[in-house]
Amino acid sequence: MTELLTTASVAAAVTLVIEYSAKPHLEARKERILERERSKRKTAQLLLEVSQIAGQLGRRDEITRDTEVRRKLAQHNTHLRERLVQISDDLVLLAPAFAVQLPEPVAKSLGLAMGHIKGAAQSSKLNAEVAAELAAVTGPVADYLASYRFISKVLALHRVRQISRAELQSAD
Repeated sequence: MTELLTTASVAAAVTLVIEYSAKPHLEARKERILERERSKRKTAQLLLEVSQIAGQLGRRDEITRDTEVRRKLAQHNTHLRERLVQISDDLVLLAPAFAVQLPEPVAKSLGLAMGHIKGAAQSSKLNAEVAAELAAVTGPVADYLASYRFISKVLALHRVRQISRAELQSAD
Protein backbone atom coordinates (compact mmCIF):
# COMPACT_ATOMS: atom_id res chain seq x y z
CA MET A 1 0.00 0.00 0.00
CA THR A 2 2.79 2.41 0.86
CA GLU A 3 4.50 1.52 -2.42
CA LEU A 4 1.34 2.50 -4.28
CA LEU A 5 1.12 5.83 -2.43
CA THR A 6 4.82 6.49 -3.00
CA THR A 7 4.51 5.75 -6.70
CA ALA A 8 1.43 7.95 -7.06
CA SER A 9 3.00 10.84 -5.14
CA VAL A 10 6.24 10.64 -7.16
CA ALA A 11 4.24 10.57 -10.40
CA ALA A 12 2.18 13.58 -9.29
CA ALA A 13 5.30 15.48 -8.24
CA VAL A 14 7.09 14.77 -11.52
CA THR A 15 3.99 15.78 -13.48
CA LEU A 16 3.71 19.06 -11.59
CA VAL A 17 7.41 19.84 -11.99
CA ILE A 18 7.25 19.17 -15.73
CA GLU A 19 4.00 21.15 -16.03
CA TYR A 20 5.42 24.22 -14.31
CA SER A 21 8.87 24.07 -15.88
CA ALA A 22 8.01 23.21 -19.50
CA LYS A 23 4.62 24.84 -19.98
CA PRO A 24 5.83 28.48 -20.06
CA HIS A 25 8.41 27.60 -22.72
CA LEU A 26 5.81 25.76 -24.79
CA GLU A 27 3.36 28.66 -24.49
CA ALA A 28 6.03 31.15 -25.54
CA ARG A 29 6.96 28.96 -28.52
CA LYS A 30 3.31 28.66 -29.50
CA GLU A 31 2.91 32.45 -29.36
CA ARG A 32 6.00 32.95 -31.53
CA ILE A 33 4.66 30.50 -34.10
CA LEU A 34 1.23 32.13 -34.08
CA GLU A 35 2.75 35.61 -34.45
CA ARG A 36 4.90 34.42 -37.36
CA GLU A 37 1.86 32.95 -39.10
CA ARG A 38 -0.16 36.14 -38.48
CA SER A 39 2.65 38.18 -40.00
CA LYS A 40 2.79 35.88 -43.01
CA ARG A 41 -0.97 36.11 -43.58
CA LYS A 42 -0.95 39.88 -43.18
CA THR A 43 1.95 40.17 -45.64
CA ALA A 44 0.07 38.04 -48.16
CA GLN A 45 -2.99 40.28 -47.74
CA LEU A 46 -0.92 43.42 -48.23
CA LEU A 47 0.76 42.00 -51.35
CA LEU A 48 -2.63 41.08 -52.77
CA GLU A 49 -3.79 44.62 -52.06
CA VAL A 50 -0.77 45.93 -53.97
CA SER A 51 -1.82 43.75 -56.91
CA GLN A 52 -5.29 45.28 -56.73
CA ILE A 53 -3.84 48.78 -56.59
CA ALA A 54 -1.69 47.91 -59.59
CA GLY A 55 -4.83 46.90 -61.47
CA GLN A 56 -6.39 50.26 -60.67
CA LEU A 57 -3.25 52.12 -61.69
CA GLY A 58 -3.20 50.30 -65.00
CA ARG A 59 -6.52 51.90 -65.94
CA ARG A 60 -5.42 55.43 -65.03
CA ASP A 61 -3.59 56.21 -68.26
CA GLU A 62 -6.71 57.13 -70.17
CA ILE A 63 -6.53 60.68 -71.41
CA THR A 64 -9.61 62.73 -70.83
CA ARG A 65 -10.38 66.34 -71.52
CA ASP A 66 -12.77 66.69 -68.63
CA THR A 67 -10.95 68.62 -65.90
CA GLU A 68 -13.22 67.28 -63.16
CA VAL A 69 -12.44 63.70 -64.13
CA ARG A 70 -8.72 64.53 -64.27
CA ARG A 71 -8.89 66.08 -60.81
CA LYS A 72 -10.63 63.01 -59.41
CA LEU A 73 -8.10 60.71 -61.08
CA ALA A 74 -5.26 62.75 -59.59
CA GLN A 75 -6.86 62.54 -56.13
CA HIS A 76 -7.35 58.80 -56.53
CA ASN A 77 -3.72 58.32 -57.63
CA THR A 78 -2.59 60.35 -54.61
CA HIS A 79 -4.68 58.11 -52.37
CA LEU A 80 -3.22 54.99 -54.02
CA ARG A 81 0.32 56.33 -53.59
CA GLU A 82 -0.35 57.04 -49.90
CA ARG A 83 -1.71 53.52 -49.46
CA LEU A 84 1.41 52.10 -51.13
CA VAL A 85 3.56 54.04 -48.65
CA GLN A 86 1.54 52.58 -45.75
CA ILE A 87 1.83 49.08 -47.18
CA SER A 88 5.56 49.51 -47.69
CA ASP A 89 6.01 50.61 -44.08
CA ASP A 90 3.87 47.72 -42.82
CA LEU A 91 5.85 45.19 -44.85
CA VAL A 92 9.12 46.44 -43.37
CA LEU A 93 7.72 45.67 -39.91
CA LEU A 94 6.10 42.32 -40.79
CA ALA A 95 8.65 40.61 -43.04
CA PRO A 96 11.45 40.01 -40.50
CA ALA A 97 9.11 37.84 -38.40
CA PHE A 98 9.07 35.04 -40.97
CA ALA A 99 11.38 35.88 -43.90
CA VAL A 100 14.27 33.76 -42.61
CA GLN A 101 12.11 30.64 -42.90
CA LEU A 102 11.18 31.23 -46.53
CA PRO A 103 12.95 29.47 -49.38
CA GLU A 104 15.73 31.66 -50.77
CA PRO A 105 13.98 32.60 -54.05
CA VAL A 106 10.83 33.61 -52.18
CA ALA A 107 12.79 35.67 -49.64
CA LYS A 108 14.66 37.44 -52.45
CA SER A 109 11.45 38.04 -54.37
CA LEU A 110 9.79 39.40 -51.23
CA GLY A 111 12.65 41.86 -50.85
CA LEU A 112 12.38 42.73 -54.54
CA ALA A 113 8.63 43.25 -54.20
CA MET A 114 9.12 45.47 -51.17
CA GLY A 115 11.63 47.55 -53.15
CA HIS A 116 9.23 47.89 -56.09
CA ILE A 117 6.40 48.90 -53.79
CA LYS A 118 8.58 51.53 -52.11
CA GLY A 119 9.76 52.80 -55.48
CA ALA A 120 6.24 52.99 -56.89
CA ALA A 121 5.04 54.78 -53.77
CA GLN A 122 7.77 57.39 -54.10
CA SER A 123 7.45 57.73 -57.86
CA SER A 124 5.73 60.80 -59.20
CA LYS A 125 4.58 58.86 -62.24
CA LEU A 126 2.30 55.92 -61.55
CA ASN A 127 1.33 54.48 -64.91
CA ALA A 128 0.34 51.22 -66.56
CA GLU A 129 3.96 50.11 -66.96
CA VAL A 130 4.72 50.57 -63.26
CA ALA A 131 1.42 48.89 -62.42
CA ALA A 132 2.19 45.84 -64.58
CA GLU A 133 5.63 45.52 -62.97
CA LEU A 134 4.13 45.75 -59.48
CA ALA A 135 1.56 43.07 -60.27
CA ALA A 136 4.17 40.80 -61.85
CA VAL A 137 6.49 41.01 -58.86
CA THR A 138 4.00 40.91 -55.98
CA GLY A 139 1.48 38.39 -57.32
CA PRO A 140 3.56 35.18 -57.16
CA VAL A 141 5.00 36.04 -53.73
CA ALA A 142 1.50 36.69 -52.39
CA ASP A 143 0.32 33.42 -53.93
CA TYR A 144 3.16 31.53 -52.24
CA LEU A 145 2.48 33.08 -48.84
CA ALA A 146 -1.27 32.57 -49.09
CA SER A 147 -1.17 28.96 -50.29
CA TYR A 148 -1.52 26.08 -47.87
CA ARG A 149 -1.72 23.09 -50.17
CA PHE A 150 1.57 21.56 -51.24
CA ILE A 151 0.89 21.67 -54.97
CA SER A 152 -0.17 25.33 -54.77
CA LYS A 153 3.05 26.17 -52.95
CA VAL A 154 5.14 24.33 -55.55
CA LEU A 155 3.42 26.13 -58.43
CA ALA A 156 3.77 29.51 -56.72
CA LEU A 157 7.45 28.79 -55.98
CA HIS A 158 7.96 28.01 -59.68
CA ARG A 159 6.45 31.41 -60.64
CA VAL A 160 8.63 33.14 -58.04
CA ARG A 161 11.74 31.48 -59.47
CA GLN A 162 10.77 32.65 -62.96
CA ILE A 163 10.57 36.22 -61.69
CA SER A 164 13.94 35.86 -59.94
CA ARG A 165 15.53 34.62 -63.17
CA ALA A 166 13.94 37.43 -65.16
CA GLU A 167 15.27 40.01 -62.69
CA LEU A 168 18.76 38.53 -62.87
CA GLN A 169 18.69 38.63 -66.68
CA SER A 170 17.44 42.22 -66.72
CA ALA A 171 20.20 43.22 -64.29
CA ASP A 172 22.90 41.84 -66.65
